[in-house]
Amino acid sequence: MTISCAVFVDGVRQGENGIDLCGLSEGFGFPGLPVTLEKMPLFLNLELDDADRGKSCRLEFHLLSPNGQALDSPNWLDFTLPADEDAVTAKLLPTLDLTFHKFGTHTLEIRREDTLLQRLRLTITQQGLRT
Repeated sequence: MTISCAVFVDGVRQGENGIDLCGLSEGFGFPGLPVTLEKMPLFLNLELDDADRGKSCRLEFHLLSPNGQALDSPNWLDFTLPADEDAVTAKLLPTLDLTFHKFGTHTLEIRREDTLLQRLRLTITQQGLRT
């Protein structure tokens, strides 16, 4: 199993030619920290291998600070991969709770067991309040 697409989104809807990803995001601005993004949707498209079909799977999501320090990230997703031989992909939309303590570019590592599958970047900037 490999991840062919991993992006933070506002949502996913069925379009005429497949699915439409809504509100793609690579960063957020906040006036201060710490801040927690609760139920942040993450779209994943998994490319399936024959050996994975029908198996139980757990993906773990680990948040790293801009300096590479591991942050507390108790996010995981348990699911079963499709057993159908015709299925070549699986689409998932887990929601994550992510807490940020520093401004800068954070890394979200997606792991299966001890294997790193994907790294995503999410930039947190300081945004001034409008008066």
